[in-house]
Amino acid sequence: MQITITVQFQNNRMPLLMDIHETLLSLKEKISKRINTPASDISVYYNNRYLTDDKKTIKELKIENNAVVYLKKRRREIEPGQKSDATEQMLKNPMVKNMLKNPEVMKGMLESFPGLKKQINKNPELRMIMNNPNAIEEFEKLADNPEYMSQQLKNVDIAMSKLENIPGGFNMMNSMIKDVRDPLTGLITQSNGVSVCAGNQEVQRKVIPNVWKKKKGENFFVKYRREINEIRKYGFDNINDIANALGKCGGDIDGAIDVLFKNE
Repeated sequence: MQITITVQFQNNRMPLLMDIHETLLSLKEKISKRINTPASDISVYYNNRYLTDDKKTIKELKIENNAVVYLKKRRREIEPGQKSDATEQMLKNPMVKNMLKNPEVMKGMLESFPGLKKQINKNPELRMIMNNPNAIEEFEKLADNPEYMSQQLKNVDIAMSKLENIPGGFNMMNSMIKDVRDPLTGLITQSNGVSVCAGNQEVQRKVIPNVWKKKKGENFFVKYRREINEIRKYGFDNINDIANALGKCGGDIDGAIDVLFKNE
């Protein structure tokens, strides 16, 4: 069964005919021929999330007939031919990969750090993550692929923004952060031989400032005029929405586009 997918890129819309059993990679390859960009440099955004699993089919991704997907070119931060750092090369080593996937090896590593083991036993969320073999595989994938990590972080940002806007969502976010942050903070301070309990209590009583609050007299239209013109190339016409999104993201174009996609 074939469906029509409309690809929105800057000010252009490209209709593509796709079989529902074709993969996301096939979609990217068809797009790459249209815009003369490698498929590996293409990010596809649909239904409030970035599509990251190239092996999934159009049907599995729940892309419907006449759906509109948004396209963004990735920025290359590493020049072609540039050598990977030592950590990246180590993670690509088959022996290291097999070691990370071995639960017994991971347990042995935990035994070497009694403080870490204690915190994991006290915190059910951390314990669930460390005992989940799929989580270890996901960590490996995140470390091995910077672009995948970037897209997953953006998906988390979108999900957190939605959570923040529902009743009680902000308190839920604070609770989630506290459940993970406090055990790790305690572990770090213990390993350094420094007790910061009193300092932590003092910080907890302070009101967290709103970093997104617009400064008095600040004009986003003037401050981000170049960024506004750049984002308009993606097909966004509401300048007020663009300016507000840029203000929320501190002028970051990619972040502002994510906010605008979320509000579509």
